Amino acid sequence: MKKAFRYILFLVLIQLSVEATAQFKKPLSAPKKQSDEAMFNLGIIVGPSITHWHHINVAEVDKWYLKDYTHQLQLKYTGGLYFEAILNKHWSVGISALYTQHNISMQYINDRFANGWNNGIQYSKREYNITADYQTISATVPLTYYFLNVKEVVRPYLYIAPRFSYIINGEFTQNVKDYLQDSSIQSIIDTTGRIAPNNHVSFNVGATIGAGLQFRINTAYYYFLIKTEALANWNFLNTFTKKQLENEFYNKRFDAEAAATITFIFPLKKSLKDACYIAR
Repeated sequence: MKKAFRYILFLVLIQLSVEATAQFKKPLSAPKKQSDEAMFNLGIIVGPSITHWHHINVAEVDKWYLKDYTHQLQLKYTGGLYFEAILNKHWSVGISALYTQHNISMQYINDRFANGWNNGIQYSKREYNITADYQTISATVPLTYYFLNVKEVVRPYLYIAPRFSYIINGEFTQNVKDYLQDSSIQSIIDTTGRIAPNNHVSFNVGATIGAGLQFRINTAYYYFLIKTEALANWNFLNTFTKKQLENEFYNKRFDAEAAATITFIFPLKKSLKDACYIAR
């Protein structure tokens, strides 16, 4: 009996020894430390916008023909949504979808417009007054570099992005006057039409560059971000179709935009429950 009791006691001591040793062993996989910084940002963009139509090569090639080329820029607006994925402490990649209202007026004179009169060519002075009012939707994919530390209250940043835009609606008005050599008006042409899709290049590709400041707002348990930035867009395709350029081969117009925007950003974690939470 004593021998059996000793045997059972021996087994119990071995078991206790094994369990005590296990308490000091390092686990095979330790849980990763969760960062208090969100890896994704969702934002709302609003701001004013200005559109500019640029006549390419006018100054170099056609300076003897065109003059008094002026723009009347009008302030319109842009707005949309922004999503950003944080890659590391300084880099991020995102996507933005924007709706933009455009309005532009321009005037210029062609001092040597060729008119066919009496089976011959006569040159007249042609005056153009052009107005366009249209709306676009666009998407950009910005690659952003942030300066300073992630938790700084103010962080400057720069970005560059490809841009894809589409005209969804709009109106184009053109008033043309031909003046004879004695300065009398020979003809007046007024045309008004829809910009998209027949009278304009509806789909365009381009590039966007921007610079701004990101402000971090810390509260008791959450943080939010606000961006203020200036950006410029440039479309690569000719604004007008070939048909519209007949007798005006030098007036190849490309459009560019400038905007100043504010983006209200809500940082996101794995679940909305922990969005923007600051660990204490």
